[in-house]
Amino acid sequence: MDHGIIRQLVRSLRALPGVSQRQAEKIAFTLLQDTAARAALDELVATLSLTDPCPRCGWFTEKSASCPNCGREHSVICVVENFSDLLGIERTGQFTGSYHLLGGLIAPLEGILPEDLNAEPLKERVEAGGIAEVILALPATIEGEATIHYLHELLAPTRVTLTRIARGIPSGSKVEYLDRKTVGNAIAERVKVSSGLSE
Repeated sequence: MDHGIIRQLVRSLRALPGVSQRQAEKIAFTLLQDTAARAALDELVATLSLTDPCPRCGWFTEKSASCPNCGREHSVICVVENFSDLLGIERTGQFTGSYHLLGGLIAPLEGILPEDLNAEPLKERVEAGGIAEVILALPATIEGEATIHYLHELLAPTRVTLTRIARGIPSGSKVEYLDRKTVGNAIAERVKVSSGLSE
């Protein structure tokens, strides 16, 4: 077999988060030699081709199907960076409202600017009415703080109540890596967001 094809397969696998060079090589050779693994990959690709992010909230849903997140109780919206954070909050059982996925955090050094986030649809959801509170479940990092400041400015004209999860979450940590109890307490003890974002 052409070694160039194998190298390309390894490069593609390395693009996946958390996959090292050695792991990529192992997965590549497994896919090349194991028909069951290749069938699983084909099924994965087929499933991905059937899904699209909801243009309203960012939740991944089956194409042409109604979004399950938009169908939830929506007077309270919980804003998260990504789907992993959403799952971390869901596991706590503390939140019953709907979610909004930003798809990232403001990080100019990485080329992620405010306009790259799924933020305007959030403003549109709030402006449509019926929203009592927006919870910002974003990490206590420089990027998270910059994003909270931006969302505060973006949503200020709507006069919606804006809160953030409590500071029980360690500085620099991400929601998806925290235990259920810590995240649950942070949701339950959320605080109102003001212009003094360092409070």
